[in-house]
Amino acid sequence: MVNRPKRRKDKDNPYILSFNDIENIYIVSFKDGCSRLNEVVVNKEIYDFFNAMELEDLHQLNIKERHIDFRTIDGSEEMDNILFSKMKDRYISFDEELINKEIDIELKNAINMLSDIQKNRLVKYYFMNKTEEEIASEEKVSQVAIHKSISDARKKLKEILKIGL
Repeated sequence: MVNRPKRRKDKDNPYILSFNDIENIYIVSFKDGCSRLNEVVVNKEIYDFFNAMELEDLHQLNIKERHIDFRTIDGSEEMDNILFSKMKDRYISFDEELINKEIDIELKNAINMLSDIQKNRLVKYYFMNKTEEEIASEEKVSQVAIHKSISDARKKLKEILKIGL
């Protein structure tokens, strides 16, 4: 069996994907109502479909966690105003636009004060919507190293900006 990279899974995801390289078969495993493990051999197209669904679930989990994480860190009115001003399809006054540009400039300057490694990882994670696992795979380092680097970068940004990021 070829080991796939470990992925976090949504609690509602009942299946496990695997590939048997000896027999060259794709397998979808799941537990039935009696908690018995069942394995179904599927073709590559179905396997790829399940894989794509799993990746989309992971993407949605990451978006949800980032949103919740961002909101729970600082529940101040100022943070609510920043989030509200970033909503799509909303009219933004000239004053709001100036404030947003100022915030963007401050954030860019603060990010530029980070080390190159932290800056690159932070940009990949928050602006390119890559998971820690994807970044770790690209950089050939552990996911723990990526997590720590992003966490340290957030702490530095918090110190630089003097807000509750």
